[in-house]
Amino acid sequence: MHQRWQWQWNAIAATLVLLTLLTIFYPIFLFPITFTTSPPRPSTQKFSCVPPHHSYDFCNKSLPIKTRAQSLISLLTIQEKILLLSNNASAIPRLGLAAYEWWSESLHGIASNGPGVSFSDPVRAATAFPQVLLTAASFNRSLWFLVGRAIGVEGRAMYNEGQAGLTFWGPNINIFRDPRWGRGQETPGEDPMVASAYAVEYVKGLQGEELGDGDGGFMVSACCKHYTAYDLENWGNFRSFSFNAMVSKQDMEDTYQPPFQSCVEEGRATCLMCSYNRINGVPSCAHHDLLQKVRRAWGFKGYITSDCDAFAVIFEDHKYAKAPEDAVGDVIKAEPSGTPCTVSEKGLTGTRNGYKLWHIFVANEKNLLPLNQMDVTSLAIIGPSANDSSRLGGDYTGVPCNPRSLFEGLQPYIKAIYASGCGDTQCNSSDGFAEAVRISREADAVVVVAGLDLSQEDEGLDRVSLLLPGRQMDLISAVSSASENPIVLILLGGGPIDVSFAKVNPQIGSILWIGYPGETGGQAVAEIIFGEFNPGGYLPITWYPESFTSVPMSDMSLRPDPSRGYPGRTYRFYTGEVVYEFGYGLSYSNYSYKFMSMPDKIVLSTATSKDGPSEKMTHQTSDGFDYIHVDDMTSCNHLKFEAQISVFNLGAVDGSHVIMLFGRASNSFRGAPRKSLIGFTRVHTKSLTAIQVSIEIDPCKHFSIVNDDGMKILPLGNHLLMLEAIEPTYNIQSVTKMVKAVGLVIGKLSSSLDRGFVYDLIPTPPNDAGEPACSLVEAVKDDKKKGSKSKSQAADSSSLLIDHDWIAEHARQVSRMLVGGIKVVGIYIWVSDIAFKNSAIMLCQTVKAVAEATPLSEIDREERLLIHICYSPLRWTCRNCTWTSNITSSCLRPCDFKMGRVLASLQTFKCTYNLNLRWPICHESASKVRTLSDVLRQGISHHAKELKDAKALIDGNLVLNDEPCTLDRVHEVELLLPFMKDTYAEACSQKDVLGVLAFNGSVCSFAYLNPKEPISQAVSDIKGDIIMSLRSRLDIICDEAYEDVGPRDDVSQEANDGISTEKPVSQLIPHLVRKECCLSFPRRVFVPWLAGTYICDYLQSYETLEVLKDHCVELMSMEAPSDTSTILEPEIEAPSMVTKSLWDVSIPFFLASVSPVKKIGSDTREEIRKKSTKSDNVNVMGAVLFLLLSILVGSMLYVVRGLRS
Repeated sequence: MHQRWQWQWNAIAATLVLLTLLTIFYPIFLFPITFTTSPPRPSTQKFSCVPPHHSYDFCNKSLPIKTRAQSLISLLTIQEKILLLSNNASAIPRLGLAAYEWWSESLHGIASNGPGVSFSDPVRAATAFPQVLLTAASFNRSLWFLVGRAIGVEGRAMYNEGQAGLTFWGPNINIFRDPRWGRGQETPGEDPMVASAYAVEYVKGLQGEELGDGDGGFMVSACCKHYTAYDLENWGNFRSFSFNAMVSKQDMEDTYQPPFQSCVEEGRATCLMCSYNRINGVPSCAHHDLLQKVRRAWGFKGYITSDCDAFAVIFEDHKYAKAPEDAVGDVIKAEPSGTPCTVSEKGLTGTRNGYKLWHIFVANEKNLLPLNQMDVTSLAIIGPSANDSSRLGGDYTGVPCNPRSLFEGLQPYIKAIYASGCGDTQCNSSDGFAEAVRISREADAVVVVAGLDLSQEDEGLDRVSLLLPGRQMDLISAVSSASENPIVLILLGGGPIDVSFAKVNPQIGSILWIGYPGETGGQAVAEIIFGEFNPGGYLPITWYPESFTSVPMSDMSLRPDPSRGYPGRTYRFYTGEVVYEFGYGLSYSNYSYKFMSMPDKIVLSTATSKDGPSEKMTHQTSDGFDYIHVDDMTSCNHLKFEAQISVFNLGAVDGSHVIMLFGRASNSFRGAPRKSLIGFTRVHTKSLTAIQVSIEIDPCKHFSIVNDDGMKILPLGNHLLMLEAIEPTYNIQSVTKMVKAVGLVIGKLSSSLDRGFVYDLIPTPPNDAGEPACSLVEAVKDDKKKGSKSKSQAADSSSLLIDHDWIAEHARQVSRMLVGGIKVVGIYIWVSDIAFKNSAIMLCQTVKAVAEATPLSEIDREERLLIHICYSPLRWTCRNCTWTSNITSSCLRPCDFKMGRVLASLQTFKCTYNLNLRWPICHESASKVRTLSDVLRQGISHHAKELKDAKALIDGNLVLNDEPCTLDRVHEVELLLPFMKDTYAEACSQKDVLGVLAFNGSVCSFAYLNPKEPISQAVSDIKGDIIMSLRSRLDIICDEAYEDVGPRDDVSQEANDGISTEKPVSQLIPHLVRKECCLSFPRRVFVPWLAGTYICDYLQSYETLEVLKDHCVELMSMEAPSDTSTILEPEIEAPSMVTKSLWDVSIPFFLASVSPVKKIGSDTREEIRKKSTKSDNVNVMGAVLFLLLSILVGSMLYVVRGLRS
């Protein structure tokens, strides 16, 4: 007993000793133990951001998405980031990130193709909607939206059960360009407008924006694919993985791109999938221009994914990359409680009637259908697909909830008998013909189901023929010959079929195309055959004859080329014979139309134009036809109108009908479509009843065409609207009296030569309210006094309405971007002579406002240039505008000018000027309180005087005389400041100096010299540019400060608030602030401009070159270069700017009350060190207390043991 107690006490004592050692060495061992544990086991968690990993910033839903994303990225290692780049993203257990499969499919229902979907318990099936091409045949936007929403709801439900992801890769909105394409069945058809409309509605429905909580969240994510010009699988020697789609700019912008643009801009899709193929030699997934257009021009904010293995295809098939890792680099640089079924009967109600609308009658001779059940007692249904529900889905189908074959759908209505006729769809044998003929003789009615299945058309499988496969035509002929009555031919499949033989066979009474109708196809077909529902579908594609297969499928051209016998493609351009045309369809009713109201013309005014006079201003002419560029219009909204149409149902039954409005220009523009769909709407009409509908028409969108350069142009003259046989005319005219543009004259006034040079005209953009800076107004005249002359005098009354302030503000901002003597030297106006004369005083006032906003020098002349451009006839007139206290029309006087190439002869001078200035901070009385910006502004002005007398070295030679520079290269300029005592500091020696303001850094400057100008002019322009640059940067900082804080009248309150109010540094009062402050100025960036010259912009450290590009477009009306290597950032490379954006302005105070140094808005290393030290102190104190406690307990146990013994 004693030995047992002895053993127990020894164990307890050993445990206490071990605890003591762990306590002592706890701070040493904790860190290595944490990071040397073995790799975690694979995570099985279902969702991310669950305890204990829910406290990261990326889990905080209250934070902005960008902040959360940055938080997550900052926590990931390189290896972890790589693991997240594929569709099967791995789990990151240490951050609580669950594994995620990005690949889920949903083209026409939740599909089992992608690994992200699993049909098992508890959800074993989902709704299988009709294939997309058949859905598009409804031409029903509401239905498209409801289908998308139903799929989205089912997808979200399966995600909640862990059986699907949230990212679904659909819709497929490629154009069904060639009838042989195996995946055409997945698309909305061949028309870009229909594909665009389908994309918008489906994506909105799937993503469920209207079901969200208002915070911009989505139900699931939609992905528009395959971007772009992808429509070939396996034809001849061409494969989708290696195919190089040669596409013209015209076809790209006119046909291939619009669906994707609508998907992004209107549908707000959160994903875009790039395709396998090359486009004009560049793989789609590595196509910088196309992918950047999605981001920059269309504003895409989602993620871009490649098609499956498209990265590898870039290396393996396209041979575009030298190695697999190069392929990845090319892509990165280019961018960027369950139930057996997830839908209930109630959920299907909203879309079931739509199923019947999709099926299309293309023939119904002698009104064979609908069948009367009183007259028909038996029905024979023949065909290998008639009793096989698995063939009704098409590709990308999941597990349907309640599939029913066509035979099963007919059985509740009539006694039906079935024979396959052929063993399968390929129908290579006639062994089953006899049985089919036998039952066709016995039945009152016969239905033959023919067509295609996935053995004929599929992903990776294009068709080689447009005829029915194998001996299907023979089967149809045999059955129709044996039947006593005309038969019904039902065509199954996605692509068009040449059934010309059936159209001329009198024994084939009705032809019904049902596409791939999905799980309810059997029921829908039965209801249509027996008249329970009036079908209303229309073909979304052209059905071509078999002869079309001679056209190479690899030819991506859409427009016909008679010189090589090329007929073109799609109904918009195809010139050959058709089996059935786009938009064709029959129903059990007939309809008539009447236009109730619509305007017969519009007059375009280029007062809404956004281009300047350096562009093509009015209408232009090509091939004898007049047009204008759509991009020249600031807005087309005011041109939209409604076409009111009356639709009359002539039939004996109610029906759902689609009104399709087509249009074309009456003049034959080169490359213009034969006709184009410009609007459609579906309405339900009662029998023998009329209903009125309206279709919105946007002339800029619906009447425009795309020219050879890929630009949209709007033809002037007559346009035809086409509604079956009705063709009203709509006329687009250009106005004869208009203001095209007002803007700034950019140039240089050379005092040494007493002449000026005009370099460019920059149009002033519309103001923040979208209103033009200048418009034309008519004065109201008393017609009674004018008699018969009222019309001509009304023309004389036109004058200008000019926004002086906006033009002056534009001039102020543009002047910041000009360098080296180039200035805003005046304004131009594009207007008629009459309007110019009537507005002379207003124009002079505008010139004065611009001059005051952009002074040319310290002592400015009251003179600027006014250029008048008259458009009829086209001519230029230059005038000097000189103003005094009273502005009159006499302020304008003509001046001589010559047109020539001035910019090409300019010499370029470059200077990098290093600043190292010190200015005293003096105590000021309350009446002379100045902010830091005041001190800086005065200091810059003082330095301008010092700089004025500085000598200069050009290319290492001291400038002594005004000899011209003859070498054609960039000349390096170095300014030499003399050593002298600081007179400014000396002047302040009698004041109370509290500190010193240090102004350090480098300024890069350019100047441009005309060959006839003296070299001293370049030195003077360099000096002026340096000072102007400093002032511009200070103005930018002050402008931002004013916008953020706003003006304050109470100076004393400002001083008392100090830094505690988080006031911008430029507004601080230096002598009342007891802290050292830092102020970072923006850096200067140079952008190529005209003929080797540069303009500049100023970027803060946190701003990117995208800001610069926006400024170039908005202020200078120019496109920034896409090649960023041409943009110069020399100030970043300056030696004194190793770790700073440009320079710092600091204010040290030598007072006892100086606070610790702290840079505004950021934590210092000292604070972090103190926090760390505090944490370490707590750990040490805890360890010591634990040690003392262990010793105390051990001593007590030792005493107790002694007492027992």
